[in-house]
Amino acid sequence: MHQFPNIILYAIPFFIIAMVVEVVYTVRLNLKSYQTKDSVTSLSMGIGNVLLGFTSKAIVIAAFYFVYDNFRLFTIPVTWWSFVLIFFADDFSYYWFHRISHQCRLFWASHVVHHSSQHYNLSTAL
Repeated sequence: MHQFPNIILYAIPFFIIAMVVEVVYTVRLNLKSYQTKDSVTSLSMGIGNVLLGFTSKAIVIAAFYFVYDNFRLFTIPVTWWSFVLIFFADDFSYYWFHRISHQCRLFWASHVVHHSSQHYNLSTAL
């Protein structure tokens, strides 16, 4: 089975370069949008999220394989339109996950740290 690369791992160097550019830009304009303590906290949370993600994704993938092999009702063919369909289905599901993360206390407990920074910058976004 072909495994797709984890594009987030490839995006991290670009985020780091963009953060460095943003820091240089904001320092030159004296915007004070970065605080070392704040940025280190945000980046540490991001690193922890990536590390914990490996474990949780392995469990979810194993469960998906079990359900797929034993209980699937249909198979989506590998065609151009199926990728379009799946793209929008994934975006739709992420929208609802993110919205619920703002409305349900259980989900908000893990999502609130993303909103805890005093300054919104790329270290917070990452």
